[in-house]
Amino acid sequence: MSISDETFWTYWSIYMGTIFLIWIFKKDKDDKSPSDKQYKAWRSQFLLKTNKTAYIRAVVYWCVQNLGVPKGNNKIPGIVVRYVKQDKFLGLYCSARKEIIIYIKAHDDLLQLTNTVIHEYDHFLRIRNVNDQKNYNKVLNEIGYDKHPLEIYARETADKHELSCFREMAERGLLFRK
Repeated sequence: MSISDETFWTYWSIYMGTIFLIWIFKKDKDDKSPSDKQYKAWRSQFLLKTNKTAYIRAVVYWCVQNLGVPKGNNKIPGIVVRYVKQDKFLGLYCSARKEIIIYIKAHDDLLQLTNTVIHEYDHFLRIRNVNDQKNYNKVLNEIGYDKHPLEIYARETADKHELSCFREMAERGLLFRK
């Protein structure tokens, strides 16, 4: 085997390995996609047995029990529920007032609402003071929302915990099947 043959097979192996890894990660991501028909059907099968504000409070208490509270703080965030149609946000976290703001009418279903509350609670855990908020805003202006590390982490946290929280809300009797 000549040097050019070895070089060819080395590059070919690296190329094929990369293609394989991309395929594996894309396949794994596609398998968990909320656009999956069964997942969409399942997520729309539940209705509330309580009002939405009480449900949001229950999800926040679930977050306290399962995600913890910030060090040196035993207070939970305030909750503000807005019933106006908001196209830009599902929810917000106001670090100055330590409040989670949820836009009810922006949500398609209860699982999405659960995900939003967990997402905003994650911000409550990580954006603790004025300096944290300034750093968040600086990075947001530099790289945008989708690539912001705190947003990525909050989305991952919410996606990871939404189903277990949702199931527990159903077990507590806050949800029932249609």
